[in-house]
Amino acid sequence: MTLDLSTVSDEQLVAWARKGNEDGFRGLVLRYRSMVFDFTNRLVRDSEVAEDLTQETFLKAVDRLHSYRGDGAFSSWIIAIANSIGVSYLRSVRVEHTALERSPSALTPGRVVGMGRPDTARSDSTTAAAQLQEVRAALQQAIDRLPHKERRCFELHYLDQRSYDDIAEFLNLPVATVKTRALRARNHVKDTLGPLWDERGHA
Repeated sequence: MTLDLSTVSDEQLVAWARKGNEDGFRGLVLRYRSMVFDFTNRLVRDSEVAEDLTQETFLKAVDRLHSYRGDGAFSSWIIAIANSIGVSYLRSVRVEHTALERSPSALTPGRVVGMGRPDTARSDSTTAAAQLQEVRAALQQAIDRLPHKERRCFELHYLDQRSYDDIAEFLNLPVATVKTRALRARNHVKDTLGPLWDERGHA
């Protein structure tokens, strides 16, 4: 039987999984695996490790399904598990984060000069590509210099487009704390980039 996720709610999938129904667990994995992987990969900055931690997240989620009461979104519940596993991993190996896996060109709080649509009538494509690469590298370095707690809020809000409420639930923090950390990080990135930061792109 082919599972049609468009007709099944998270609550139904959880209920099936709790009863040992394979479709329930498979449905939850199909629906949320990509989200969990993206979140974990951004946290640990290693796609192979992220694959392992994603699997661990779902295994732990199955063990803890009895604790999911349904009073919040399942997506927030499983991301909270992924965050806990990812942070534990980082602590155990004392990883120093490296460059962003995903291109930061979708950054929304401000536009970086040179990252907008190129003027093909005036710009040499090779020069423009080199300039774009240089700007992205500068942005990556600025983000990587942020304190870990601020960087997580910055990435989740400005790169992943998550709401402050969602981030607060993911990280088990007050919404006000999330806002403060994200905005403080934004200001640090802006100050670091200097003239490369274009406020006309402010969202």
